[in-house]
Amino acid sequence: MQLALPANELKRLSGRIEEDYNLALIDHQTRVERFRGYYQRWRNRVNPPPAGEEDKPNFSVPLIQWNVASKWADDLGKLLGPDAEIAAKPTGPADQRLTHKIGRWMTWRVFQAMRLVNPFAVFTFRETLFGRAHAYSPWVRDSYPILDPETGGVVERMAYEGPGFFPQWPDDIIVPAEDAETIHDFSFVIRRYRVRPDDLLRGEAQGLYQGIEQDFDRIYHAAELGQKREARGEEIKAEKDLSEGVEYQGAQSGRGELQVLEWYGGWRRLRRPKKDAREDNLQERQRFESELVLCVLPELNYRVVGVQDLLDLYPTKRRRRPFVEASLMKDGSYWSPGFGEILESIEDETTVNHRLFTEAGQLAVGPLVLYKPSAGFNPDAFTYAPQTAIATEDPSGVNVVRMQADLQYPIVKEQGLVSYAERVTGRTDFAMGRSSDRPNAPKTARATLALLEQGNIRANLDALVLREDMAQILGHFWELEQQFPITQRTFFRVTEEEAGGLFDISKGGAYMEPDEMGGRYDFDLKFASSVWGREAERERSLQLYGLDLQNPLIGQNPRALWMITQRIHKAMGDDNFADLVPEPPDLGRPRSPREEWTLALQGEEIMVHPDDHDELHVRQHIGQVQEETAAGARPDASAARAMLEHIQAHRAQEAQKRLMQALANQLVNTMASNAATGQGLQIGGTPMNLQRLQGLISELTGQGNGGQPGAPGAPPTGADQENLPPVAA
Repeated sequence: MQLALPANELKRLSGRIEEDYNLALIDHQTRVERFRGYYQRWRNRVNPPPAGEEDKPNFSVPLIQWNVASKWADDLGKLLGPDAEIAAKPTGPADQRLTHKIGRWMTWRVFQAMRLVNPFAVFTFRETLFGRAHAYSPWVRDSYPILDPETGGVVERMAYEGPGFFPQWPDDIIVPAEDAETIHDFSFVIRRYRVRPDDLLRGEAQGLYQGIEQDFDRIYHAAELGQKREARGEEIKAEKDLSEGVEYQGAQSGRGELQVLEWYGGWRRLRRPKKDAREDNLQERQRFESELVLCVLPELNYRVVGVQDLLDLYPTKRRRRPFVEASLMKDGSYWSPGFGEILESIEDETTVNHRLFTEAGQLAVGPLVLYKPSAGFNPDAFTYAPQTAIATEDPSGVNVVRMQADLQYPIVKEQGLVSYAERVTGRTDFAMGRSSDRPNAPKTARATLALLEQGNIRANLDALVLREDMAQILGHFWELEQQFPITQRTFFRVTEEEAGGLFDISKGGAYMEPDEMGGRYDFDLKFASSVWGREAERERSLQLYGLDLQNPLIGQNPRALWMITQRIHKAMGDDNFADLVPEPPDLGRPRSPREEWTLALQGEEIMVHPDDHDELHVRQHIGQVQEETAAGARPDASAARAMLEHIQAHRAQEAQKRLMQALANQLVNTMASNAATGQGLQIGGTPMNLQRLQGLISELTGQGNGGQPGAPGAPPTGADQENLPPVAA
């Protein structure tokens, strides 16, 4: 919703944004120049040599390039690998039952629906090189026009609706020179971007801008005269242009665009909108600042084309600025060091050493020649090559000075410099997938993994920080999901194995209901396994498989053999073992109370087993039913009713076991008392026929008393009923 402010108020805001923008560029000029240099080193673009040194070595050792690329690949492998997943952690007891489903929904949303792989690759690259990365992350409704085959008109089709993620260049995020921990702590934040005039028109129709239609002529002509790059404030992107070899500054082929400054900051609004007042007139201003977002066009004298209140846009979010960020190191500074800053001096020293190495090698293959001027030697015609004859009047006057270069010094120094880089970054040979030629190098995947775990203490610090930053980003996505909730059940992809029987699966996926989006959760990203970790898991699985085959408990159980064989196939990369060999039926093993509750939630039939610990089962099942009935708005009544019936069956079986034990004791006592007389199983010395034996059993089990309490099949007593929670129909 656009705010209608008086003209004088818009003029004050325009002046405020212009001042904030220009002063912030001045304050951050040194940082931007450093970042420009880091990006130049990443592209390994070497400056031309000074005049007179054109023939000297000018190669730059790509130390920053290979370390950034190595960590970049490692981070993406952990975050977006094949077995990476998102786990939801509820913050309240009522949300516990949906934890697994919310986790699978977020995994599908992030990795499939949002297609986050490529945008997040850019994000992590900038975090690694510069030390901090920002992404613009609003709620996105992406649609495109199509022709309606029925009416022939143009209609909009929705391509994607959900959280957005757009990595920003360091040039495009402008903040003041203030101490802050997050981007939400700055007094203002400016995002710079470029749009076409038609995009402004569409944005006005969507409520993003105002006043575009009425001033479209000026906007259109200003865009035709606009530039692709600013002379000040876009130094990093200018360096990118040089590396690409594309001229953006005075581009002739690009279409007209306008620069937009999107300003997020606090502003004290007028108490009475129709009455004007200066910015420092606190009597006519509200007591507290409102968090506003304004869009201005610098090419049109900072004309305001959008005013919105973030409280209206994101009323339930704690931090309303639509930005997420990540930093390489949590050292207390906002602009933390990146690999560019960490490795800059080491790369310079390694480059100097390498150039010295090159000069020494050149002197070794092209020796220095001393000659008398009167010897007739012509150095311009001299070529140092095999089988070359040079005519000279005085051969003895020409002396070839052979250089005995000691190349051990630059070799040892380069090894030392590389080891310094490994210590400060954690990017060792093993971490980069390179084999080692050391005599004690590990020969197995498990030994290599152990070496990596012990040697990568520095790299583990980066992984810990990255996991926490990702948790905050995922939390931001979920807050957006709650801010703009779905209005109808939404399908998402998930397999039966991933669901684990905790929610219904239909046609290769599940449905997220609107009332399931209201819970509050924290999120944790489970990193994908590394290549060494997967290889070590294969070795461990093979060893465990060999031990299992020697275990008679497993060898005599077909289902156990099938389970461990399926696991070993999956560890070796074969997920289709179940298609080749179907799973054998269950042989009736006792189930744990947790398994029985899962079957009840799935709607499956649950039966008591003679080997069950009935008292333990009853106690845990009562707790499960009580938790389900107190879960909130959507308790699973059918599962609770099924479990109550199962509890009664357990109590009946427990009573049956007690009575059978009593019967057995009675029979044992009878046999013991008659053993001395040789009468055997008799009462009063009279042989017991089948009819009398049946009467004895009926008397012991209480069936002759009309089903007294405790008899098999009798209903639960009043004391038992008090422990059972009521279940809604």
